Amino acid sequence: MIDERLATLRAFAVSGTVAATASLTGYSASAVSAQLKELQRALGMTLLVRDGRNLRLTVAGQYLVDHSDALVAEWERLKAAALTEGRETQTRFGIGGFSTAASNLLAPLAAHLRGEHPDLRVHVVEADPARCLDLLVAEAIDLALIVETHRSPRSEADARFERIALLDDPLDVMMPLDHPLAAAESLRLEDLAGEEWVTAAAGSPYHDLFTSAFAAVGGLPAGCA
Repeated sequence: MIDERLATLRAFAVSGTVAATASLTGYSASAVSAQLKELQRALGMTLLVRDGRNLRLTVAGQYLVDHSDALVAEWERLKAAALTEGRETQTRFGIGGFSTAASNLLAPLAAHLRGEHPDLRVHVVEADPARCLDLLVAEAIDLALIVETHRSPRSEADARFERIALLDDPLDVMMPLDHPLAAAESLRLEDLAGEEWVTAAAGSPYHDLFTSAFAAVGGLPAGCA
């Protein structure tokens, strides 16, 4: 098995703080600190140093994190091959996704998996896309369903993730009946670029999805409420 202390170090690399690593892994902050100290002692090298009130990775620590990806990938391949050879399935499976995906796609998937494999324990985590990717790195979940936007491109370029495109999610536009464009049979997004919009809060996955749609056609909406 991959040493859980190395997994904690990898989680720290994406989280940035001991507290955030604890939240990501489910350990207490003191347990995270203890694991990081034990890993340094076992390896005989300095992986983290103080940076003000926080910790940061040393060059050696960052190198270890960066080059452990191949080790983790090989372990996953070996574990999957062993399960296949023994005609077994894993006993735990974690899936994560944003709110509408969790209710409309992931919950039915969890039910299907339990039906096919009664001994499998499935847990579903509701989280935004960036959090889901961090949970994958921390090995807290096995599968994530995310929306790709202009603010979350790293899953496509990051070799740690296997990316499979599932579907294009259509966006519906609601407008008053007396709007000049309400009677149109079809609209281009460019036709609506100058409108005032009511959208999800800035920084949310749904707002990112909204602005990404405009960015794809070469612009951004005039204003949002």
